[in-house]
Amino acid sequence: MRRYEIHWRQRYVLYVHHDVRVSKYPAIYSHLKSFRKGLEARANNQEWYELQQPQAAYVNFFKTTKIVFPDIGKETRFTMDTRGHYVEATGFLIPLEDWYLLALLNSSCVWWYLSQIVAEIRGGYMRFKSQYLKTLPVPDVPSDERETIAKLAKRTQALHTDRCKRVEEFTRIVGIEPAESSSRNPLEQPWKLTADDFTRRARNQPLKEFTDARDETYALTEQITKIEREIDERVASLYGVPLEASEKKN
Repeated sequence: MRRYEIHWRQRYVLYVHHDVRVSKYPAIYSHLKSFRKGLEARANNQEWYELQQPQAAYVNFFKTTKIVFPDIGKETRFTMDTRGHYVEATGFLIPLEDWYLLALLNSSCVWWYLSQIVAEIRGGYMRFKSQYLKTLPVPDVPSDERETIAKLAKRTQALHTDRCKRVEEFTRIVGIEPAESSSRNPLEQPWKLTADDFTRRARNQPLKEFTDARDETYALTEQITKIEREIDERVASLYGVPLEASEKKN
């Protein structure tokens, strides 16, 4: 989970609760059998392959549109999940389709606010625990301004999505599947690379593929930066603080 982005690495969660007939899924059953001994040791009244708790009420939140974010980050990394992803233990969710709130959470003002109340754990990283987010003051603004900011957040995420798709296309061309990569891979940010960087990291790959991807993602990044700047300005105005003050920590 990144700022206005979800990078799906083709990983799945097996959610085998009491109502699941695992016999209908022979490949999954075969996979689980390799863990049978350990699972049987913890089984109570359930079958050995079932979760040891009934289906939790909050599981329905996973299927809905929601704001998701990681446990730890060096910047605010909130995004709207519209595809029903399941968030695992190092991620959290806010079960709301609220684009205005998403814009606030990713703003430089909120980053500055959190930096004042959250202790850094290492190297500038912070933990976005609910005990801190619950204290965040959310400005109650006229509906037209709220809608304007929400539309800006939607547009920002759409541009991030377009850039992600272009990056995935580029990495596949140079022989790297998204499932094999990570956000730490410099090739996932071609707009930041030089031709020499690319040649060093992807030997024998056509330079034109890189320059096309670099130019296209750079143009998208410029649009993203412009809109996020407008969001920051509007949010700073809502909180009644100079934008420059909130940018000192960002």
